[in-house]
Amino acid sequence: MRNRIIASLFTIVIVSILIFMIQASSRKSYNSPQQSVLQTSLNNTENIIISKYQKVDYVNNETYSKIKSAYNKLNFNVSFNLGNVEEYGLYKKQFGRLLKNEVVFIEKQTGKEFYLNEYGFFSIDVDLGIFDLNNYTYYFFDINGDENPELCISDNASFTYVFKYDKDLDQFTLWQRYETPYIFLMGTKKNGYSGNARDAFFMLNEEGEYDYFIWFNIEGYRDSESKKDSYCFMVTLPQYVNQYNQDELSEHMKEQAVFDENQELYFFRVTEKQYKYLTKDYFKSVKIAREAIKKVTFTYKELFGT
Repeated sequence: MRNRIIASLFTIVIVSILIFMIQASSRKSYNSPQQSVLQTSLNNTENIIISKYQKVDYVNNETYSKIKSAYNKLNFNVSFNLGNVEEYGLYKKQFGRLLKNEVVFIEKQTGKEFYLNEYGFFSIDVDLGIFDLNNYTYYFFDINGDENPELCISDNASFTYVFKYDKDLDQFTLWQRYETPYIFLMGTKKNGYSGNARDAFFMLNEEGEYDYFIWFNIEGYRDSESKKDSYCFMVTLPQYVNQYNQDELSEHMKEQAVFDENQELYFFRVTEKQYKYLTKDYFKSVKIAREAIKKVTFTYKELFGT
């Protein structure tokens, strides 16, 4: 299941990055996720935009009721937990060693060890001659819920890396890495995704693995007869990684859905009103997270005093 999620994210992220590189002439603020704003050429009345969803029927009341019930159980509450603040001095000192390349960290997926300046986008900055700790943004809070602070480092455009320090083992681990401008932090154990009219919400466990997630998107098209702009509003059911429920969908529900082979998920078409109801708590949480994260955001000098 974890491989399915990673493959799905990888496909969407690659496509999103390509579009981002073409359209963007400057870096995008990390804390400004899109609110599902459709980026198409709908204003060109000579073009006919076709959506793969436009022929899909809306779900019936029974199916919508099940989707609604599932969304109502999700925890969108935003909280950037601080953890044990009395230990902050110790953790800042240790993370300072990591930043100065005095110690290595472990990439948990491979078990390989790296110094900070030889890993990922840091190594690219080194090669370009622009590696400078003062150029990055730092988030310092308990992201995994273990009551100890983790260090998140971002360039506000291309990546965010999350590092965990185990004081008992005196060991650093790359807890999570996000190499896309579209994934953003929403608090302890929570991430969001917003880009190119696609949005997602991810709940993580203490190890940084996905607990559950949802995807939803808006796709625009122009009616070939009326020439009017229209939109398809699509949502998935919440997917619980340890209780994968795709196969639990009734055949009747599957008949109303579209199966996305890249993501291996069933998408359901709902009305605009239904879409707004299902996603309102998520978008409310995104706004709250934008403000709340400021309290745990630092420059290098602010956090480490050097």
